[in-house]
Amino acid sequence: MSANFNFKLRQGDTFTHTVTYRDKATKTPIDLTGSTISGQFGDQSLLCTVTSATAGIFNFRLPLTFVPDTGLTKYFVRITDADGVVTTLLEGNVNVYS
Repeated sequence: MSANFNFKLRQGDTFTHTVTYRDKATKTPIDLTGSTISGQFGDQSLLCTVTSATAGIFNFRLPLTFVPDTGLTKYFVRITDADGVVTTLLEGNVNVYS
């Protein structure tokens, strides 16, 4: 089950976030070795990078050349684990304002 998290973004600002993926029950980081992260912001692909696999840390951002329109845009971030299982981790809305 994914977490729903909404963001506000001033048009022209950089949209980037770092996440530590943790086990819900124990709060310990989940090892991301062999996993890939992907995501979408409306029709735009997010740039996703695992920065510390064993600590469960990854980041996602919009390309620096992309300037979103003002308004509400849906996004999601997914993980594909080493076995090929795809899970949506985060989803929600981004309110882009000027």
